[in-house]
Amino acid sequence: MYRTRVGYTGGEKKFPTYHSLGNHTEALQIDFDADVIAFEDVVEFFWNNHNPLRNGISRQYMAAVWYHDESQREIIENTREIVARKFGAKVQTPVLPLEVFYLAEGYHQKYRLQQQSSLMKQFARMYSDASGFVDSTAAARLNGFLYGYGSRELFDRETDGYGIPADELLQAISFRESSDTSETCSNGHCSI
Repeated sequence: MYRTRVGYTGGEKKFPTYHSLGNHTEALQIDFDADVIAFEDVVEFFWNNHNPLRNGISRQYMAAVWYHDESQREIIENTREIVARKFGAKVQTPVLPLEVFYLAEGYHQKYRLQQQSSLMKQFARMYSDASGFVDSTAAARLNGFLYGYGSRELFDRETDGYGIPADELLQAISFRESSDTSETCSNGHCSI
């Protein structure tokens, strides 16, 4: 994945904001290179990293997956059926057509990374405007590491491309003993 951005989708209000959301849902947009990772793998990651058996607590915070075209819809629906069989329960996660994605405000972008003031100083030197930071592959990757996704081996392979000294990054990032971030579900209950 080379870019992630948070925003709002699925509702009717034009140009929603966090404080004026209408009936939109907070969503994550993922851009990826299909020559490096298949769409099926991105969808599998989605299914493995949320509780597909639970209804969302509200429209704003519901888990959903949006598709761009019929091919994506079919892949998502097929994997949804596999998830339902695996857990022996109905998957509650809606599969919806994407109509428009509105980018969220800057303070929502790369949220965990923005909590790291020393790293943000480095990004401020790299990008003269917020859109460069939001669209940055390095920022997306590092934000993921800060949330506990990705292995130490992957970090070591990519570190030189981040533009920030590895020792400074390692002051902020800790790695899980296992890179497995999937949930374990049974009887309608899941834990990560």
